Amino acid sequence: MLIFQGATAQQLPEKTSGTSESGIEPEEVRYFTSDVFDGKVVINQTSELEKLIGLRMAILKKQNGVKGYRIRIFASVGRGARKDANHFRIEFDAKHPDCNAYLVYNNPNWEIHVGDYRTRFEAKHFLQKIKEEYPKAFIVSSVVEFPEL
Repeated sequence: MLIFQGATAQQLPEKTSGTSESGIEPEEVRYFTSDVFDGKVVINQTSELEKLIGLRMAILKKQNGVKGYRIRIFASVGRGARKDANHFRIEFDAKHPDCNAYLVYNNPNWEIHVGDYRTRFEAKHFLQKIKEEYPKAFIVSSVVEFPEL
């Protein structure tokens, strides 16, 4: 049986009589046994917390999404920019049907943003996959759609 004192572990004999020299009596601790852990989670929360969660959900629904990241793969300005951007979006959709593409107008640019990523890490992962195909692509902050549950 091991007992930890400070940062070191000392080996103790299996049967000890009384207490050890330090006055600490070894005790067996059982983890994840049926009487300690039976796979149930109980959440106790106050009504104020429930109201706060409801308020947060209402704000997110009003925003039509959550803060996140997308990848800008195209931008154009001038006559025909919107048409060019739409054509670019259709080409992207054909090559990557699993990734959403969005036509965005940021005055004076028409842009194509792709993906709905909650973290910059997720966006960077996809950016690395498409960087050869779209060398000028980069990550932008955006309000992204709610992820599917």
